[in-house]
Amino acid sequence: MNDAALLDEVEEYLEKGTVQGVPFSEHGLLERLRDIRPKKEKTLKVHMNGVAVIPVMTDSLGKRWRQPSREQITFVGRGGQREARMPEAAANALSSYDSSYPSGVYEGKMWKRCNGGDSYLCWYDKSDKPNSCSIQYAKLVITPGD
Repeated sequence: MNDAALLDEVEEYLEKGTVQGVPFSEHGLLERLRDIRPKKEKTLKVHMNGVAVIPVMTDSLGKRWRQPSREQITFVGRGGQREARMPEAAANALSSYDSSYPSGVYEGKMWKRCNGGDSYLCWYDKSDKPNSCSIQYAKLVITPGD
């Protein structure tokens, strides 16, 4: 059982349980559990199979980098491939790097690459190597909407 499932089980127990006839909720235990519990992402659109796909860009250099909000991207898996779906305006906000990579390497930085008629959403992600990032990508699919 993972930590999140264990916390769910404890929370359910505290919601229903009592001590000497007094509900746990009146002891403040449920509130304390909710205070220490890790906060969930506001949206699941940037997740695929429960795993965060694009990390939050926290590096101070990212303040000057123009890219769409992570919440505008929906990932879909198809036949071992993943697609990144977003409105045209969001795709147009991505800088294009068709034969190079953007400098300023930090997690969460996104860009667009065109290759053989297809476009791809690329981003710097966590790496097992210290002080480095991996490069991830997904086929870019434009969706109707703003």
